[in-house]
Amino acid sequence: MPKIKGQISVFIILGIVLVAIVLSYFYLIHPAGISAEGPQTDTQSVKLFIDSCLGETTRAGIYLVGHQGGYLDVPSPYVNLLPLKAPYYYYEGKLAIPEKGAIEREISTYVNANIEKCLSNFTSFRQQGIIIETGSPLSNVTISSNDVTAYLKYPIKITKDDRTSTLESFTQNAGFNMNEKYNIATQIINEQQKDSETIPIGYLTELSMEKGFKFILGFPEQDIVVFNLIFNETGDKFIYAFAIKYNWTVNKSLEEE
Repeated sequence: MPKIKGQISVFIILGIVLVAIVLSYFYLIHPAGISAEGPQTDTQSVKLFIDSCLGETTRAGIYLVGHQGGYLDVPSPYVNLLPLKAPYYYYEGKLAIPEKGAIEREISTYVNANIEKCLSNFTSFRQQGIIIETGSPLSNVTISSNDVTAYLKYPIKITKDDRTSTLESFTQNAGFNMNEKYNIATQIINEQQKDSETIPIGYLTELSMEKGFKFILGFPEQDIVVFNLIFNETGDKFIYAFAIKYNWTVNKSLEEE
């Protein structure tokens, strides 16, 4: 049995995965507020449309990558939560937390793969007789101290009534403090290293009260614990998840010898 500092009731909620899936994909499936209509010129309207899609797609990427501990493509070994995966941040005494730059690249990869889905081939503009030619999107995402910023290179040529204009680059802030969540996860792992075989329940409880988040611990196997850090983001739930692999089974066997 694992040693646990402090006492707390841990509820393993089966529905957490389903809830998380909805949250992770909400912004991509329902890009609310994005419209090609308005009093702006054609070029301004196209730019505003792309800006909106860039912001929405970046935020969708943040939600998905965050729920997978900073990864879009989670490296092995991992905990399979179907359809999501939880990476190990601490595996039998070895540290495995990703660098912040790696998380930025994972979100960028998501944006590159999904921005054009949000743009829907500029259908609403084409229906107005506007001809739009595009290059390939290439994004670069940075996580600052209190926000996530997406920079997009996406050559656009806009033509209507023999008038042509071009757009090249776009920038949007996601309005999301990913740095805070990453730092909290790092603090938990740093505390874990002080006693590699004990769940730091007391520290986790105090930290959650101080930083204003909730947590749920899942036990998919005897030696494995999945940490779900739950944050309230302007009415939406954001989950940052990672796993720790302990050596409880090995230690128990040694104690019995």
